[in-house]
Amino acid sequence: MTNDASITEHPLKHPELLQIHTLEIEALLQFCSSIIGLSLPGALIAGYCRSGKSTGTKKITPYLKDNEGKSIPSEIIYIPSRDRKTNRGAWRQLAYNYDFPLKRSATSDDISRHYITYLLDRCYEAKSTRIVLMVDEAQRLSINQFAIYAEIFDRLKDSFGISCHVFFVANLDNFKDTYRLLQQREDMHIYERFFKRVFFYKPITSHDSVRHILRQYDFLTYPPSSNISYAQYFLSEQNKDYESLRLEDYSTLIWQVFFEKFKTPYKLKYWSTESFFCFVNLLISQYIPQIGIDDISDELIEHCIHQSGLVVEEVNLEGL
Repeated sequence: MTNDASITEHPLKHPELLQIHTLEIEALLQFCSSIIGLSLPGALIAGYCRSGKSTGTKKITPYLKDNEGKSIPSEIIYIPSRDRKTNRGAWRQLAYNYDFPLKRSATSDDISRHYITYLLDRCYEAKSTRIVLMVDEAQRLSINQFAIYAEIFDRLKDSFGISCHVFFVANLDNFKDTYRLLQQREDMHIYERFFKRVFFYKPITSHDSVRHILRQYDFLTYPPSSNISYAQYFLSEQNKDYESLRLEDYSTLIWQVFFEKFKTPYKLKYWSTESFFCFVNLLISQYIPQIGIDDISDELIEHCIHQSGLVVEEVNLEGL
């Protein structure tokens, strides 16, 4: 992980540019790399809602390589929610993902041919004999719709010698029933190919995870050629002492406040990745520049966690 010299504004102002890798992202990269290295068809990536699994899959795809160290082309396929869950509908979803000009009369065979050609073009451009498909929000697919990915796998392998690795990314709570049905069906080849291997994507559940993330805020610099870390940047803008700020030094305090004030009383299983990054960004971009390093306290940490939306009070719309 390195600084990007092309960044013209601080990445905290553009979250899509924030290249902070959690321990779970690194574990996911290792898992997917092992699937590819062993030439296996694919796997299931399951996790709780807002755990960061979709973001994690997007971040690892540029780092996926074959056994010779060559980059592998990849496609991230987003599955929208639809009332009709047919095979034709699943093919049309693929067409929308790569902007294929879809005619109303287009059949599944028409879309299949176009999509296979599109994937072959991606492989040709990358000079690769492998391709990765990341199917996000897979819990929205019906049992029968998974068959189109087996068809893609077979067509690429049997007709063109291309190895396709399909990873289905799903919300755990919404996928359990589908997973059980996949295990029980007669066409077990779908389960055997894509769902026999599972990676459970965990959100932030330990002090080690917190410390690992905060260490990167101390390591990465902005501007990239400077020695000012992400954590120090906003203090430096206020012409305040910033050189002594090491966010990692506060990891124990942050985890302690989360554990005592939120995890235990609210019976939380984890700290959602979305909330955690929101908390850190609030802390270093808004609050620390106002008060300075010396006044970082457990009260401030608790306030920022509240502001991050970790715990949202229920609103009774009936009384409005």
